[in-house]
Amino acid sequence: MVTQQHGEFVYVGDARISDGRITLSADEQHHLLRVRRARNGDEVMATDGHGTVYRATVVDQFLEIRETLPEFCESALQLHVICGCLQGDSAREAVASAVQLGARSLTWIRMRRSQESFSDSKLDKLRRVAVQSTKQAGRARLIEQTLATTMQDAWSGEVAKLWVAHPSDNPTDHEPYVDRSSRHILIIGPEGGFDAHELGMLFDAGATPLPLGACRLRSEVALAAGLVHLRSRAGEL
Repeated sequence: MVTQQHGEFVYVGDARISDGRITLSADEQHHLLRVRRARNGDEVMATDGHGTVYRATVVDQFLEIRETLPEFCESALQLHVICGCLQGDSAREAVASAVQLGARSLTWIRMRRSQESFSDSKLDKLRRVAVQSTKQAGRARLIEQTLATTMQDAWSGEVAKLWVAHPSDNPTDHEPYVDRSSRHILIIGPEGGFDAHELGMLFDAGATPLPLGACRLRSEVALAAGLVHLRSRAGEL
């Protein structure tokens, strides 16, 4: 784990930073000092979720900033995910995988075969999962999670290469070229998979199939496998 390599990670979020000191939220302070038992002089890594990690030292109830590390551990590849709404643990695992594998954003959509629809409170819970995963992964950026009504809304106005996790009969699709300078969107179906209309719309929009092996994968596993595949083809893994 990253915390073993770089020290304990805390989430700064909208905490106050003034005169080289970070004042953590009550929850983060309690977790760091009471649960993790950090003491004065301990080194801590603090991520603001907006692209900066601070190397800091615990001083009483504050963190003294020692070093500022922009884009710490962030992938240069602009990876974004669109996923059909998933149930329970599957949604939480999808968020954790997206965070750990470097995705910048995750857009949820109720697709035709989705068995779940998300409320604002559900999205808030998944954002808390993302905060914990960001600390565990040691990332500088907190993944942005949004809800979209349709797939067109999810990528409307975006100049990006679309990838859809779906089998292909074209052998060249098994070794995709991934341009590191481009924006990439990986599209994952819900538990029931895409229906024919959704697949037709995706391919009409120029999406490229991304085959992930002969076995049928759960959505959260396909998300992780797809991100690993794209990062590997881009030379990042």
